[in-house]
Amino acid sequence: MGNLGIASLTYPLELFVSYARQVLLVSPIILIALWVWRKYIWTRLFWILPILIALAFWPLADPRPYKSAQNIDCAQQHCLRIYSANLQGTQSAIDAAANQSNAYDIIGLYEVDPAINLQDISRKFPNHPYIHLLARDPQQNRGRSIALISHYEFTSSAVSLPVTRYFRTYNQTSIIHAKMNLPNHPPLDIIALHPAPPLDSHAAKSRNTIFAETTNRLSNNSRFIILGDFNSVPWSAAFKKIPGRRAGDVRLAHSWPSYNKALSLIIDHIKLGDDIALVHSQVEPDSHGSDHFPISAIIAPQ
Repeated sequence: MGNLGIASLTYPLELFVSYARQVLLVSPIILIALWVWRKYIWTRLFWILPILIALAFWPLADPRPYKSAQNIDCAQQHCLRIYSANLQGTQSAIDAAANQSNAYDIIGLYEVDPAINLQDISRKFPNHPYIHLLARDPQQNRGRSIALISHYEFTSSAVSLPVTRYFRTYNQTSIIHAKMNLPNHPPLDIIALHPAPPLDSHAAKSRNTIFAETTNRLSNNSRFIILGDFNSVPWSAAFKKIPGRRAGDVRLAHSWPSYNKALSLIIDHIKLGDDIALVHSQVEPDSHGSDHFPISAIIAPQ
């Protein structure tokens, strides 16, 4: 069946598992209703539903996808500060990122306003001379604008992946892969990504193709950072296939949508390789007009 077949089978289940926290909150009501109406419900259904709910929550209970913070003195060891934000094309969100940019060494921005060009970003981030802007294709109206901005020098490339949607094939450039040079450290691989949300089998295939490309580029590598809007919760099977662990345990956190906490998910992430220690991570409290809350982390390459 290929990747599309697998995506066709798994994406409805993934959407259900993504909202496991919300289902967990309402499951006592469901179980009480089933018990009250047990005489009118098929007996097997009464037992099957709790089992299915328990299976959906099992991935949420797994602590392995998360990297815990260590007590590291950044005055004694070289640390990097990372900021990652989906701007939703808003001017206020990119201005907020620019205003606090001096506090960060690496900045990843997604859904950058297509009207903003490389010169505009250079003016907004004057202390970050190394920039890769992956602009959206205005002719095909496809792709997602991504910007990787850094204090430190890097060489980078954009990855163009062919994606089929409703029998039409187009190129969706959704990954920036950079190799960063750090003082007194081996080079560091950084991948910034923003795949499509898995709202149908074609979009799920597109996102999973990007995840597979990311995995292939980081094979046998333990010094890497992956940052972006993954459009995937960290307890999903698709997320767990990507190398590295999520910076911090975010099973009770949320990043999207910023305006509706009840239905929110945590889909914005920073993943770290085994040779990258985590010092601190958090979801920022202000979305600055975007529908995503930014995330940040302090890391220490080993």
